[in-house]
Amino acid sequence: MKGAVIASIVLAAVTTWWTWWPSKSETAASAARTPALLTLDGRKVEPDDVVSLRVASWDADAKEPQVFEVARKGGVWVIPSKYDYPADGGSRVGATAGGVTNVPRGALVSGDAKQHAAFGVVDPLKDGAAESDGRGKRVTLKDKSGATVVDLVVGKAAEHPGLSYVREAGSDDVYTAKVDVDISTAFKDWVETDPLKILAADLRMLAIRDYSLNVEKQEIDERASTVFERKKDQTDWACAETPEGMEVDQDALGRLLGEAGAIRLVDVFPFSSPNLYEKFGFFRTEDNHVYGKEGVLTLGAKDGLVYHLYFGNVAVTDESGKEAKPKEESGANEKDGKEKTPLPKPASRYMAVFLSYDPDLDEAAPPKPPAGLTKPGAEPERAGEKRALKEQARFWKFFYVIGDETFRKLRPDAATLFKKLPDKAALPGEKVPAEVRLAKAHGLMYADLKIGAGDEAAAGDEVDVQYTGWLEKDGTKFDGSLDHGGKPFTFTIGEGGVIKGWDLGVPGMKTGGKRKLVIPANLGYGAQGSPPKIPAGASLVFDVELVAVRKKAPAPPPAEEKKLPEAEKPAAPEAKPADEEKTPEAKAPEGKTPEETTPEAKTEAKTPVETPAGPAKEEKQE
Repeated sequence: MKGAVIASIVLAAVTTWWTWWPSKSETAASAARTPALLTLDGRKVEPDDVVSLRVASWDADAKEPQVFEVARKGGVWVIPSKYDYPADGGSRVGATAGGVTNVPRGALVSGDAKQHAAFGVVDPLKDGAAESDGRGKRVTLKDKSGATVVDLVVGKAAEHPGLSYVREAGSDDVYTAKVDVDISTAFKDWVETDPLKILAADLRMLAIRDYSLNVEKQEIDERASTVFERKKDQTDWACAETPEGMEVDQDALGRLLGEAGAIRLVDVFPFSSPNLYEKFGFFRTEDNHVYGKEGVLTLGAKDGLVYHLYFGNVAVTDESGKEAKPKEESGANEKDGKEKTPLPKPASRYMAVFLSYDPDLDEAAPPKPPAGLTKPGAEPERAGEKRALKEQARFWKFFYVIGDETFRKLRPDAATLFKKLPDKAALPGEKVPAEVRLAKAHGLMYADLKIGAGDEAAAGDEVDVQYTGWLEKDGTKFDGSLDHGGKPFTFTIGEGGVIKGWDLGVPGMKTGGKRKLVIPANLGYGAQGSPPKIPAGASLVFDVELVAVRKKAPAPPPAEEKKLPEAEKPAAPEAKPADEEKTPEAKAPEGKTPEETTPEAKTEAKTPVETPAGPAKEEKQE
């Protein structure tokens, strides 16, 4: 009897299992109903049809979602919540939309909503803060009709490399899929990092104005203005106000200009209301000039455009640009004299940008006619004036918010842009003779310790040198040819096989000669240095001895070219008067300076272009 009961139970179990297990036809039908793509109804989405993109993430600290949206209006991607400020449509928008569009659906890993937190696919827009740890990032795309075409919650990385857990909003099913995108809700990640659109190599003027502002009296007290200039045929900046015993720190200026060319915006506000001027720390005078509470940085470019960057009040905001409300600085309270509660470390600062045009900076502008030869109002309109008006139309729409670190880099103390001249007696290596002074050419300092008597090195020559190198800052030796078996080092001048300072500093030396070179970072290893021996932004000192010169072989004449008879040779050009000849900036005893011999003294010369990081690039002179 017991055996019959057991048999019936087993039979029932087998029957139940067979009834539950789907048939092959049912499995195939279910697979057919599951779209292959993680899009609405599994249909393919054309990128040009997408006109709206929304991303949402969860702020664990605030216990609330952060939402960011961009939309395409008139063919341009803008940020509706930021007064239609232009988005970086070619980068962030394209990468984000492309990363979630037409994504193939991977393996189904769960259909249980209770497991969403474990996979990190809890909707960040879901009410309640209990599931903060399991919140994912939600990306929603809409087409021209306003219909949703993609709506995914992206969760944690899956066990298989390159895959993530994802689910479609409104569905409990969790799949694996390759979603290759960095999803961000921070404003700074969705806008261009270079709003000014200027190149450091194109700048010819930089000015830092120091003034005090009396808001009540609407008066400006100009304390000082430090102006740096660079002519188009020069690589170094000069300043008429350079303090005695100092020189312009070319590397510090390079870092400043690099920051101006890569400004990171934190937020923007409309420039529509005059009431915001004073609220944000900007003031207009009766003659319609604008001043910023925290000063101004002026940059002049070679096309005549002059950018005025005015800095205003502190704007307390986070990096996402979620909130930016101006607050008073800490200090005494006007009513009771008690100290105000100190503010947290400033996170951002208001900035306004204005443009003007200076024809004296415009290298492409036609020359001005002599005074009296044109009637008032008859001067030809310069193209630069039109450019200034066009660019100003872009800037007058917004107040900008920049990070505190960016502000401090753009508004340095002018004194930090100068450095002490090298003391030749303190330089490491062989001492410079008392009768020989340090000269300067092409951005480096040099002194001939010994004048050679052999062949003279020039651009294109292959040379052998013995050398020793030190850090100028503390005299630490970092390299030397004698440390490598004493074999001379060989390189070809001007081919870029060595640091720029060598290509500029060795020409003019003669075989058997010795020269000391003081090379700034922009002509050496740049802002990144060469770890571990050469730190970032290091100035270097070299003692170089020229051992041998192998002259560049002259190019053979064309086969069809014939030598002219002696009588048919063209006459030699007339010698220029002595006063028309170029005088080098400094001349060492009995020898030629780098300025006389390097290719920079020729018409088709190449000069270094200062860059904020890395070895200097090269650019032909104009």
